[in-house]
Amino acid sequence: MDGTMVLEDPSKNEGKFEVILPTHFMWWNTVIKGSFWVLDTDYESYSVGYSCAQFFWFFHDYTAILFSRVQDLSQDEEQQTKFFKQTYQVLIDHNLDPANFKISVNKNCTV
Repeated sequence: MDGTMVLEDPSKNEGKFEVILPTHFMWWNTVIKGSFWVLDTDYESYSVGYSCAQFFWFFHDYTAILFSRVQDLSQDEEQQTKFFKQTYQVLIDHNLDPANFKISVNKNCTV
């Protein structure tokens, strides 16, 4: 997938981006547009992103992305507990219920 991410308003000091993803569905080409917001980061151990995208005028997809500086949190239970406590609190502070999101594990991802 080849997309772009640009600041919504470069004059503001906030982490709000517009995401544009060209896609092909059945017989026509279309563009998926959405927002990606950096909700919070401590610049050392975690960052929380949130995205909302609209598909074909009537589908919506909401995604929370929890970034960790540690590649494999499962190696240290205390660190894993601290990470999820911090990042879930960010979601709660933005009126997003962590229970509404599914955790997907991304292991062995390559760039």
